[in-house]
Amino acid sequence: MRVNYVKNLSAIVNRSFGQKLSRIRGLRDLTQAELGSRIGVSRTTIANLEIGKQNVQLHQVFALARALNTQVQDLIPGSQDLGSDLDVFRNKDQMFIAIAKRHLSSVPKGKRGKENE
Repeated sequence: MRVNYVKNLSAIVNRSFGQKLSRIRGLRDLTQAELGSRIGVSRTTIANLEIGKQNVQLHQVFALARALNTQVQDLIPGSQDLGSDLDVFRNKDQMFIAIAKRHLSSVPKGKRGKENE
């Protein structure tokens, strides 16, 4: 039950991260291949991150922010709402779970699935 909950939260965060990444990349007028080259990954990796198919690694978040000339907070879904609370999380999993819970709270209970209610 807990595993499904974390998997669902992870999927929500991955999709939200991917949407932000795609939007910012588009604003910078970069192709997926160009961005991938800047951080040392393939175009496929960027595509998979943008559609939420692949988990982003913490070092990739920082590399992407640098390559896109933006703040890390601009890429992490919900981080603007957390403000200085980002500093209290001991690891990225805690942070992503807190962010995902905020996203999940906006989903009507009937749409969450039994394990998430």
